[in-house]
Formats: sequence, C-alpha cells, structure tokens
Amino acid sequence: MQAANFQPNVARILEDSVYDVCKDGTYTKETVERFRIETDQGMQECSQISLRYSTSLEELNVLRAYTITRDGRRIDVTPENIIEQQSSESTHAPMFDDNKVKVIVYPGVDIGSTLTLHYRKRQKTPLFPGHFFMLEYFSDSVSRDSVQLIVRAPASMNLRVDVINLSGGRVASDQPDVQLWRWILTNRPAHQPEMASVSDVDYSPRVALSTFPDFAAVGKAYIERAAPKAKITRAIQALADELTHGVTDRRRQAEILYDWVSTHVRYVAVHLGIGNVVPHEADAVLAAAYGDCKDHVTLLEALLAAKSIKSAPVLVNSTNSYWLPEVALPVGVFDHAITYLPEFEMFVDSTARVRHLAAHRVGQAGVGYGQRMRLCSRSGVADSGSRDCTGGGRDTHRDQRRRRCLWHESNRKPRGVRPRCASDICVTAARLRKPSCGSSPYDDRPGRRRHIRVWQCT
Repeated sequence: MQAANFQPNVARILEDSVYDVCKDGTYTKETVERFRIETDQGMQECSQISLRYSTSLEELNVLRAYTITRDGRRIDVTPENIIEQQSSESTHAPMFDDNKVKVIVYPGVDIGSTLTLHYRKRQKTPLFPGHFFMLEYFSDSVSRDSVQLIVRAPASMNLRVDVINLSGGRVASDQPDVQLWRWILTNRPAHQPEMASVSDVDYSPRVALSTFPDFAAVGKAYIERAAPKAKITRAIQALADELTHGVTDRRRQAEILYDWVSTHVRYVAVHLGIGNVVPHEADAVLAAAYGDCKDHVTLLEALLAAKSIKSAPVLVNSTNSYWLPEVALPVGVFDHAITYLPEFEMFVDSTARVRHLAAHRVGQAGVGYGQRMRLCSRSGVADSGSRDCTGGGRDTHRDQRRRRCLWHESNRKPRGVRPRCASDICVTAARLRKPSCGSSPYDDRPGRRRHIRVWQCT
C-alpha cells in the first residue's frame, strides 16, 4: 500500500550500467546515474556521494560529475572536490583492509537540482578466479524513470540468471563470441518503506547472475582458498598447547581455545564481499591480534586442529534480507563466517565476545544466536531429536549483534511448507513483517516461516 503523502527524498531519472565480463572473472562496470533532489533531507543526504572500492582488487575512476541547478546552470565537480578517504574499517585495521572511499562533493545543490555521476569500476582481480557473479537491485522506496542494465560476457561462459520485476533477458549479439543480456525498468513509482520490515532487496526489482552451478560449488570454492590459511605453525601449536596444558577433555579444550580467540582477537567488521573473500594466515591474525570474521574462523580452526579437533567454516547471512536467489551467489547471500564443530554438534561465533562456547550447542534448549540452529539436509534432518526441518516455533532471545532471529523446534509444523534447500544445511528462521509494497515472496498467514541457508564448507 502506498501512502498518498509519501515523498521520496530523491527521484531517479536515469540509471544505466554496463558490465563487460572477461573469461577469468574480471570485469569492468560503467555506470551513469542522474537523480533529482526532492526534499531537504535528500539535499543533506545526497549532496555528496561515496563510492567504495578495494585498492588490491579494483580500480575506480570518476569520469564526470556535475549539478544542474533549478535555473538550468551546469556546475561541474572539480577534481579537488573528489576526495579519497580510508574506509572506517581500514582506519582501525590498516593491515587487513585496503578499502578506500571516493567522496564526490556536488556544488550548488538545492531542492530541484539534478545531479549526474558517471564512473567506471574495474575488477582487476576476481574474488573467485574463473567465476563471475553480481546482484543489482533497484529500491522500491525511490521512483525510477529509466533503468537499463547490460551484461556482455564471453559466449562460452555459462551464466545463470534470476530476475524479478524487470523486463528483458538475453538478446542477439552482433559479436558471435559475446553473449548479451539487457534488462530495463521504466516509470516505476516510489513506495513508502514499512518500518521494521525485511530488507528492500527482498521486494524490489532485482537481477542476480552467477557462473556458480549451485551453493555446493560456492562452498567448495571458498574452502579451497581458505583452508591453506589455517596451517598449524610453531606459534599456533605452542599457543594451543600452553592454553590447554593439563586439560585432557576435548570439549573443555575447545572451550578454552574458543574463549581465547573470542576475548584476545579484536573483531573488525569487514563483511564478506567487501574486499577479499580470502582470510589471512592464522599466524598473521595471531600476531596482529585483530581480524574480521574470516580471520577469526581461520585462527580458531588452526588452534583446534593443533589439538586434533576438527572444525569447518560456515558462511551465513546476518542481514535482514530473506530472499534466496535461484542462482548461487557467494556475495549478496552470505556476509558472515562462523565455525562448525562436528564432534560437539555446535556452531560457534568467536566474534561474539560476550557468548561462551556452551551457548552454541545444537539440539539443546537455551537462548541466543547460534543456539538451537536446527540442521537439515537433502537426505534428512541431521540431529536425531528433530522432527521436520520446516518446524516453526517460539521466538528466541535476539542477539545484540544480529538482526536475524533463529527459531526453536516445536511440534507445530507449518502446513504445506517445505524448505527449498539450496545447500546441504539450512536453519529455520523468523520471518519479519511482510513488506507493504511490491511483490512479496513471503506468506503472511500465521505459522508460516521462511528458511535461511548456511553453507558448511567441508
């Protein structure tokens, strides 16, 4: 339902993006944006635009930027008004984060001004060599006059596509060795966002595209790059032996190592996909005493392995987006990494400094993120006490660090709902309020639940 008095802060006049993809997974994206300032808040928020990029993986060039005032004057953004800054993460973790932010400061901005931005970003090093993937969405909270998205890729590249509420698809190419895709969106009105709703990604027009055949391939690609980083070095072995000296119980050893990583390694929140997906060497994380979620997982994995305790990385989604695309995206679906301990049937997150290992037990009652995460697979439910991986249940305590709620198992099962498992492991999750606008993938009848997917990288 669209409120009659809703006034978006900006109106999108033009959005034109072109991807030129190479066989190795590198690509160039060129974008032209033009939008009009509609409110005072829009003037405050959009009189400067920030573009983020990784210096080791990407190149970013602002080709032109200018303001057209209400009386028709054009005022160009001069080079000195394109300011490069460190990202907030790299300020606190310069060793592990190379992200920069280019801030474009527009002159002469007022209500009714039209701002234009033309930039080019080149992915010079692919996140996963030989693979290309992207997610583009166009928020329903902003009106859009004209949107065009073009993807050009080698004809031999097997692209899998999931498109919602955009017109277009694959079209004829004038080059036999190039496949061409084109989608458009025109004259789409703005809809008022609903407070406490799911992410607008879930109900806005969007395109997901990937060369990965399934989420199993995503997990395999991640572990191939991450596993070598968890090598047991002399320093890792010495620390593990020192911390667990005199302790023979394996569960207690795992608790000691988890607690040490959780309390002695500062967490720097660099989400998956922002910068590299490859963690740093466990030795480097140990020496620096800080790292992101991937680094936490890697160091903990190495320490556990030093005591012959098996563990595996798990990619999860901690955001308020519940949409699972039909294609396997490593970024856009997953943004966080935690650890699975198969010997103890536990998921643990060492970035949650306030949570002890005992709070993560699978299959036991309790509250908190990581508890009661019910496992199910294509072959059946993993924990013997479970009845059905579609079970609803009562709400758990919401972790301060997560916007995603997990649900306890109960005997009440939603009728006619089965999980569409895209990976071998999924966990039942709370469905937040149904969006008030646009097409929705959510069922708002009582008792219905969606599923979030996590991928255990083994």
